[in-house]
Amino acid sequence: MISLAGRDILHAWGKFVFTGVGLGLLIGVTLTMAGVYRGMVDDAKVLLDNSGADLWVVQQDTLGPYAESSSLYDDTYRGLLGMKGVARAANITYLTMQVKKDARDVRAMVVGVAPGGPGEPGWPGYLVAGRHLTRGHYEAVADIATGFRLDEVIRIRRNDYRVVGLTRRMVSSGGDPMVFIPLKDAQEAQFLKDNDAIHRQRARTEANPPSTGPARRACWTRCSPPRASTLTSTPCWCGCSRASSRRRWPNPSAAGSASPSIPGRRWRKSSWPS
Repeated sequence: MISLAGRDILHAWGKFVFTGVGLGLLIGVTLTMAGVYRGMVDDAKVLLDNSGADLWVVQQDTLGPYAESSSLYDDTYRGLLGMKGVARAANITYLTMQVKKDARDVRAMVVGVAPGGPGEPGWPGYLVAGRHLTRGHYEAVADIATGFRLDEVIRIRRNDYRVVGLTRRMVSSGGDPMVFIPLKDAQEAQFLKDNDAIHRQRARTEANPPSTGPARRACWTRCSPPRASTLTSTPCWCGCSRASSRRRWPNPSAAGSASPSIPGRRWRKSSWPS
């Protein structure tokens, strides 16, 4: 049988070679698809594994910390620690935003972790360079996918943070690299308004002072700023869109029909609130 098979190969060696190549490609494609699938599943579970949580406690009628915004009081975890069967509980925040480094912006998920150390919920599992967070403010640990380096200074909202550690394969469910900062700083960055927004709010309040009592509270509820405003640019005389030349307006009031209540001065689409 072996001799017959050898003669058949010598008789039609071209077919044998092409058949072997085809089978090799088929096996290679199968292994590649399996590897890509396992990689996607692993990336999707990184955020869950990083949290180290068995159960999430979120705001009532919300879908959880990854699908919908949720806010709780800071001392909620103390009540959870008093429940039977709870080994540990900690606060954590997730915020997808633009992190500024020099003249470029990096889209990242900013994670606010409670004080403690490695092994606490939300902390990065391991580092490839540097050290973990040791101070309560203005330190950051970033994923290498952000392009940040050790001892570099990055800006989150109005504060500067020094990168003291680098980690790997810490991404959100959307593929954005993570940046870990202290919890208090993350809470401040989440609700902090920039100087222009504060100045415009004060000017609006002075120009139109609300009444007192229930009417004042109702005005604050109705006049809360929107997440964003949309606009449509008109073509200029040469036929091109004006949007390309209006990436950064010095003042949102220059947008004409756009609402001046948008916080910030950066109008690039990648910088709009999500």
